[in-house]
Amino acid sequence: MFSRLWQARRDDDGVALVISMALVAMSGVLMVTLISLAIREDRGSANNRARAASVTTAEGAVDAALAAVEGASVYGGLPCGTTTSNVKAAPDEVAITTDVTYFDKTGAAMACPLLENQVAAQIHVKAVATTKPRGGGQQAQRVFEALAQLKPKFSTDLNKAIFGNAGIAVNNNLDLYGQSGPDADVYTNGDFSCTNNEHFRGSILAPFGSISLSNTCLIDVNAYAKTGFFMSKGTVAGDVKVSEGPVDITGGALLGKAYTTQASAWCTANPSKCTVQTPVRLPVAQTFPVLNGDAGTIALYQAAGYQVVTLTNCDPKQVGSVGRWLEDNAASATTPVLLQTPCRVNFQTSAKTVKLGSNVAVFADGGVDITNAVNIQSTASGAKREILFIHPNDFSSRIAAGCADLGSGKTKGSGIYLGNLVTLSADVNQLLYSPCDVVKANQSTVQGQIYSGGTAVIDNKTDAYYQPVSVLGVTSTKIVEYYNADLLYKREGSGA
Repeated sequence: MFSRLWQARRDDDGVALVISMALVAMSGVLMVTLISLAIREDRGSANNRARAASVTTAEGAVDAALAAVEGASVYGGLPCGTTTSNVKAAPDEVAITTDVTYFDKTGAAMACPLLENQVAAQIHVKAVATTKPRGGGQQAQRVFEALAQLKPKFSTDLNKAIFGNAGIAVNNNLDLYGQSGPDADVYTNGDFSCTNNEHFRGSILAPFGSISLSNTCLIDVNAYAKTGFFMSKGTVAGDVKVSEGPVDITGGALLGKAYTTQASAWCTANPSKCTVQTPVRLPVAQTFPVLNGDAGTIALYQAAGYQVVTLTNCDPKQVGSVGRWLEDNAASATTPVLLQTPCRVNFQTSAKTVKLGSNVAVFADGGVDITNAVNIQSTASGAKREILFIHPNDFSSRIAAGCADLGSGKTKGSGIYLGNLVTLSADVNQLLYSPCDVVKANQSTVQGQIYSGGTAVIDNKTDAYYQPVSVLGVTSTKIVEYYNADLLYKREGSGA
């Protein structure tokens, strides 16, 4: 009996082996199937991830370009042309090409970079993103594009602290302060020279001339010149750019970098601070703004609420002169006043203080010649006032004189001359405007702006504060400061 049972048990061994082998085979098939499914799903996930990374990166590049346009300075600040870059989108890598094109109001494409005197109407941004999956595999490419309308923000017609059309000469202790940080820019279409302990809280722009600094001159921002930059003692906190001349620094400090088209010994000795390249782009040149004294201009002031008073007596001691009117009547003025005269404006010797009850604009065909000590104040401390000394651009159409005929002695040839402690209280802003030379000398305070169609000369210890003033009737080249962008569409494209 036992032998029969034993025999029966031995007869089952083959079946168990077959079952075991079958189970092993099934496990192998299941494993292969699971691995295949995992590989297929991983590939599908990688492709989906690559597509998502591509479209997200492309859209982000478009948004970044549009954001870079908003509020950016037109000079050197706008995105332009085609750029390429690689970014990590772990675990993949994305190559992106962004193309920015501007169009004028006729729809024609504009060359890059844009200039401040050009006006763009639209911007088109297209970004092509190509994702390369980690470990190889099919690349995913997506295109995103956007079109936006551009609204230019133009600079004011008078937006410089000092403008000297023929040149600017600064001597002997000038401190020029900005209205909100280092924004007191100085501009000339001639040469700029600083010779003795001056501090400019802004940039110096000489797009047709040279810039020369000596004896402790400090520029808080940048210096731009055409024919050369020369410094023997001083400091430039920003960059120096020269479009057609050398950068020659024998002393002082340049905290930024120099960019020039012409090599020099200083550039050779300081390769980390000087880049020689072509071209070197400067801010666009500006023409001297025109402010006339004709009937049309006077009418603009009348329409703005100015009372027009015509004064023809040229003796500042006499009633009927601008000097006496300011002494006797300016304090009681309750509305803005425009004083119109063919004379050269001055004050009598005994004048010490002139108080302003409202804004005053002085249109003087003979110019302004204040050589006696005068303090100009507001009637109420903290109440803002403006006094505009305007020697009109068209003065010679009403009096028989040119710039060389104006003034006498040390004031000869100047359209406006301020000397001998002419000061203003902190609540009074001033404009000095003349198509001829403007000379500020002998410890005067300037709080406002200086515009000279000749040479602006500032001498003998001056504290100057840049404050934009309200001026009507000015015509000048419009300069675009920045753009605002209104989105017209943003969409995914169908191809590169």
